[in-house]
Parts: sequence; structure tokens; C-alpha cells
Amino acid sequence: LSARPAQAGWRDYISPSKNWQRIKNCCRASSNHIKVYCREKVDKAEADQAKTWGLKLPADFNPNKPLVVLIHGLDSHPGVWYSMAQLLESRQYQVAYFAFPSDGPIQDDAERFANEMQALHQTFPQTRVDLIGHSMGGLIARAYIEGNRYTQPIDHFIAIGPPNHGSP
Repeated sequence: LSARPAQAGWRDYISPSKNWQRIKNCCRASSNHIKVYCREKVDKAEADQAKTWGLKLPADFNPNKPLVVLIHGLDSHPGVWYSMAQLLESRQYQVAYFAFPSDGPIQDDAERFANEMQALHQTFPQTRVDLIGHSMGGLIARAYIEGNRYTQPIDHFIAIGPPNHGSP
């Protein structure tokens, strides 16, 4: 088989003097539609993700039992704590998770954490709290403990691999 030669009139479809502007306008309209569509999807995804941020207490939370708050690291999520949570729960601890967006300053996340801890201690002042933070989560917990919003004592604080002196 051989390729068919170009047929006469092909310039009618791509010629700048003929229909090129129409095609260009159509593509521009399509790309604007696609941009709007994508922006709407991104905005919805960000709003859905924001619902996961903050302190998540266990469904059967008992303020008289010790509580361990697990704080994930950069570009992570609370699910990385699955094995640790199982271990802690087998030792009669309650497990809570603090989730945060990883794309902002640590101080913003520490402020978010301070708000959550303040609300927890106002509602359940008798609850004993331990913190375990991994990587950036350790920095957030440390910023809270060292900050001026730290009012209710934390019984234990464990930082796993925090970049205390920064990271390249």
C-alpha cells in the first residue's frame, strides 16, 4: 500500500487566510473552558482536603484515658501512622491524628495545631496528652510547645527525625 497524495483543498482547512483564525478561536475557547473546568476541580479538591486538616479524635474518645496525638511529616498524611496506632491502641492508649497542609510555613501549621490543642483542653481539661511527630510534624509540635500558646502541659513529646537545623 502506498500513501495517498494530499488532495486539493487541504489549505481550506489550515490556511491562515481561510479558516486558521476560526480554528485558533475555537482552541482558545476550548482551553478557557478547560482552564475553568480544571480550576473548579482544583478548588473542590482543595476544599475537600481542607476538611481533613486539624485534630481528629477517636470516635469513642474517653477524656479520662491517655491520648497520643500523631502528627505526620511533610507531604504525608495520617495514614502513615497505621502500624504505630495499632501498637498504641493495643497498649490502651487512645490515638488522635493532627493533619495539616504541607505547602505553607511551619508557623502557620503550628498555629493551627495550637488552636486545636486549646479547643481540646478547654473541652476536656483533664485529658493527658502525649505527642509524637515525624519529620515536619515534630517541628510543628515543637513550635507549639516552645510558643506562647502552650498552656496545657504535654506529658511526653517524641520527635522522630525532625529536621531541627533545616533541610536543603
